[in-house]
Amino acid sequence: MQQFARGLQHRWGQLWQLCAAQTPVIAQDQARDYCQRLLNGGLQMFVQPVVDLQSGHLVKVEALARLVMPDGSIIAPGVFLPLLGSAELDRLFSLSLGQALQHVAGWDAQGLELSVSVNLPPSTLLDGHCVEGIAQSLRHHGVAPDRLTLEILESQGIETREQDVAIEQLRSLGVKLAMDDLGSGYSSLRRLSVLPFDAVKIDQSLLLQIRSLPVQTLSLVSTIVQMGRDFELDVIAEGLEDDAVIEAVTILGAGYGQGYGLGRPMPADELVAWQAGHRGRAGDGRIQHVLGALAYHWQYMHGAQHPHPTSVDTCPLTEFLVGRGLGKSDAARWHAQVHADLNAAQASAQLLQWLVAQVQRE
Repeated sequence: MQQFARGLQHRWGQLWQLCAAQTPVIAQDQARDYCQRLLNGGLQMFVQPVVDLQSGHLVKVEALARLVMPDGSIIAPGVFLPLLGSAELDRLFSLSLGQALQHVAGWDAQGLELSVSVNLPPSTLLDGHCVEGIAQSLRHHGVAPDRLTLEILESQGIETREQDVAIEQLRSLGVKLAMDDLGSGYSSLRRLSVLPFDAVKIDQSLLLQIRSLPVQTLSLVSTIVQMGRDFELDVIAEGLEDDAVIEAVTILGAGYGQGYGLGRPMPADELVAWQAGHRGRAGDGRIQHVLGALAYHWQYMHGAQHPHPTSVDTCPLTEFLVGRGLGKSDAARWHAQVHADLNAAQASAQLLQWLVAQVQRE
C-alpha cells in the first residue's frame, strides 16, 4: 500500500508538470493512433554522437526515440511522450532499450565499438521487473553492462526508497547512470550526492542565453563542471550548436559534448558512414572565437593562479588578439597589465567588459 501510494503521488507530480508545460493540442483519436503506432512497430531509435571534447573522438551515442508514421513522417518525442501513462512509458523504455542494444551489437560487427545511452523514466524504476528486464536485454544482445548508460531526468525526480533500491541494483549489475538535464529541475543535488551516478549532463537550456548573458552562463557551466570534478563524475554538455560554444565549454573543462555543432540525431544505420566522415577537432589550446576568449579570461579571473600562469607572449589570448589585428588595442593593453600584475584587478575587469561586449555584438 505504501509503494502504491508513493507511485500515485509520483504520478500526480508528473501530471502537474505536464499540465504546467506547454504541449501541442492533439485530438483524442490522433493521440490514440500515436500511442498504438508507437508501441506496435512505429518506434525508431535515432542516435546522436557524444564526442570527447579534448580528442574530438566519438565515444558513445545517445539513443533518442522517434515515432515514424505509415506515411514516413517523423513525430518528435515532445509530442508523443506527454500522451503516455506509466505502463506505456515502461513499455516504451523496454522497446527503446532493445533497439539500442541491437544497434550496439550491429556496430560491433562492423568494427565500431561504442557505448550507448538510453533515457530511463524515473517512474519505470518503480516497476519491480525493471532491473531484471534490463539484465535480460543485455544478455540477449551480448552487450556488456558497462557499455550501457541509463539517463534519468532530474526534472522528473527520484522520490521513493524503491527507486533508490532499483538504482543500487542497476549499479550492482554494472550499468552506468547519468543525471540528465542537470539544472532544469528541482531535486538533484541531494540525490546526486547520495546516489551512485557516473555522469551528469548540462541541460541545453542553460546555454540558450550564452551570447546575451555570457558571464552568467559561463558561471553556471563552470559550477557544474567543478561539481563534476568534486563528485568524480563525467560531465557532458548538451546543446553545443556551433564551434564557439564548443570552444567555450571545452575551455571551462567539460569532458564530453553533444549537439548539432558536433552531430545531429540520425537513423542508427547512418552512424557508421557519419563516423567514417567525421573529422574530430582535438583541443590544441588555441582560441579561435570571442566566446572562447571570454571563457578563457573568465576562468583565469576565478581561478587560483595569480598573477597569470603564463607569460604574455605565450598566452593564447595574446595570439587571439594579434590574429584579429588587435595587438595594439586597449584590450591588448589591459591584457598585458593583467600579466604584469599592474593594476591587474581593474585591467582584468575592463578586459572582461570588452569581451562581453564583443560576444553580445556578434
